[in-house]
Amino acid sequence: MRHLSHLGPSLSQTGPGGLAVGLAVLNTEAGKATTMTPVSACHRIVLAASMVALLAAVGIGVWTQLAVTQVLSEDGNPLPDVWDRRITIPFRLQIGTFLLGVMGLVGYGIARLSG
Repeated sequence: MRHLSHLGPSLSQTGPGGLAVGLAVLNTEAGKATTMTPVSACHRIVLAASMVALLAAVGIGVWTQLAVTQVLSEDGNPLPDVWDRRITIPFRLQIGTFLLGVMGLVGYGIARLSG
Protein backbone atom coordinates (compact mmCIF):
# COMPACT_ATOMS: atom_id res chain seq x y z
CA MET A 1 0.00 0.00 0.00
CA ARG A 2 2.81 2.38 0.82
CA HIS A 3 4.23 2.17 -2.70
CA LEU A 4 0.91 3.18 -4.23
CA SER A 5 1.45 6.73 -2.99
CA HIS A 6 4.47 6.98 -5.32
CA LEU A 7 2.41 6.00 -8.36
CA GLY A 8 1.06 9.47 -9.18
CA PRO A 9 4.39 11.34 -9.18
CA SER A 10 6.04 8.60 -11.23
CA LEU A 11 3.37 8.71 -13.90
CA SER A 12 3.20 12.50 -13.81
CA GLN A 13 6.85 12.66 -14.80
CA THR A 14 6.26 10.66 -17.99
CA GLY A 15 4.13 13.41 -19.56
CA PRO A 16 6.82 16.10 -19.39
CA GLY A 17 9.32 13.50 -20.59
CA GLY A 18 7.19 12.83 -23.64
CA LEU A 19 6.83 16.55 -24.27
CA ALA A 20 10.59 17.00 -24.01
CA VAL A 21 11.28 14.19 -26.47
CA GLY A 22 8.69 15.57 -28.88
CA LEU A 23 10.14 19.05 -28.73
CA ALA A 24 13.72 17.79 -28.94
CA VAL A 25 13.22 16.13 -32.31
CA LEU A 26 11.55 19.19 -33.84
CA ASN A 27 13.48 22.08 -35.27
CA THR A 28 11.77 25.33 -34.40
CA GLU A 29 14.22 27.64 -36.18
CA ALA A 30 12.66 29.32 -39.18
CA GLY A 31 14.20 28.41 -42.49
CA LYS A 32 16.03 25.33 -41.19
CA ALA A 33 14.01 22.30 -42.20
CA THR A 34 14.90 18.87 -40.86
CA THR A 35 13.37 15.45 -41.34
CA MET A 36 10.99 15.96 -38.43
CA THR A 37 9.94 19.55 -39.20
CA PRO A 38 6.17 19.73 -39.72
CA VAL A 39 5.40 20.63 -43.34
CA SER A 40 1.60 20.69 -43.41
CA ALA A 41 -1.29 21.86 -41.29
CA CYS A 42 -2.18 18.22 -40.61
CA HIS A 43 1.29 17.61 -39.18
CA ARG A 44 1.00 20.67 -36.96
CA ILE A 45 -2.42 19.57 -35.71
CA VAL A 46 -1.17 16.07 -34.86
CA LEU A 47 1.83 17.49 -33.01
CA ALA A 48 -0.25 20.06 -31.13
CA ALA A 49 -2.87 17.47 -30.17
CA SER A 50 -0.27 14.99 -28.93
CA MET A 51 1.49 17.64 -26.86
CA VAL A 52 -1.82 18.83 -25.39
CA ALA A 53 -2.62 15.21 -24.51
CA LEU A 54 0.74 14.81 -22.77
CA LEU A 55 0.19 18.05 -20.89
CA ALA A 56 -3.29 16.85 -19.89
CA ALA A 57 -1.74 13.61 -18.63
CA VAL A 58 0.40 15.68 -16.28
CA GLY A 59 -2.63 17.55 -14.92
CA ILE A 60 -4.61 14.35 -14.51
CA GLY A 61 -1.56 12.89 -12.74
CA VAL A 62 -1.91 15.57 -10.09
CA TRP A 63 -5.56 14.59 -9.70
CA THR A 64 -4.51 10.92 -9.41
CA GLN A 65 -1.96 11.76 -6.73
CA LEU A 66 -4.51 13.76 -4.75
CA ALA A 67 -6.98 10.86 -4.99
CA VAL A 68 -4.38 8.34 -3.80
CA THR A 69 -3.48 10.61 -0.90
CA GLN A 70 -7.11 11.08 0.05
CA VAL A 71 -7.92 7.36 0.01
CA LEU A 72 -4.79 6.36 1.91
CA SER A 73 -5.22 9.04 4.57
CA GLU A 74 -8.84 8.35 5.49
CA ASP A 75 -9.36 7.74 9.18
CA GLY A 76 -11.25 4.68 10.34
CA ASN A 77 -10.27 2.54 7.37
CA PRO A 78 -7.45 0.16 8.35
CA LEU A 79 -7.19 -1.34 4.84
CA PRO A 80 -7.73 1.32 2.18
CA ASP A 81 -9.14 0.05 -1.10
CA VAL A 82 -6.64 0.85 -3.84
CA TRP A 83 -9.30 0.00 -6.43
CA ASP A 84 -11.52 2.82 -5.17
CA ARG A 85 -13.17 4.73 -8.00
CA ARG A 86 -11.60 7.93 -6.71
CA ILE A 87 -8.26 6.43 -7.74
CA THR A 88 -9.09 4.26 -10.74
CA ILE A 89 -11.00 6.89 -12.74
CA PRO A 90 -8.25 9.53 -12.83
CA PHE A 91 -5.60 6.82 -13.18
CA ARG A 92 -7.28 5.38 -16.28
CA LEU A 93 -7.76 8.85 -17.73
CA GLN A 94 -4.11 9.61 -17.10
CA ILE A 95 -2.93 6.44 -18.80
CA GLY A 96 -5.31 7.01 -21.71
CA THR A 97 -4.25 10.60 -22.35
CA PHE A 98 -0.59 9.69 -22.00
CA LEU A 99 -0.94 6.85 -24.53
CA LEU A 100 -2.83 9.12 -26.95
CA GLY A 101 -0.05 11.70 -26.73
CA VAL A 102 2.68 9.14 -27.26
CA MET A 103 0.80 7.51 -30.14
CA GLY A 104 0.42 10.93 -31.74
CA LEU A 105 4.15 11.61 -31.53
CA VAL A 106 5.05 8.14 -32.77
CA GLY A 107 2.51 8.33 -35.59
CA TYR A 108 3.85 11.71 -36.63
CA GLY A 109 7.42 10.38 -36.61
CA ILE A 110 6.47 7.35 -38.69
CA ALA A 111 4.53 9.50 -41.17
CA ARG A 112 7.41 11.95 -41.56
CA LEU A 113 10.09 9.30 -41.87
CA SER A 114 8.17 7.13 -44.32
CA GLY A 115 6.72 9.77 -46.57
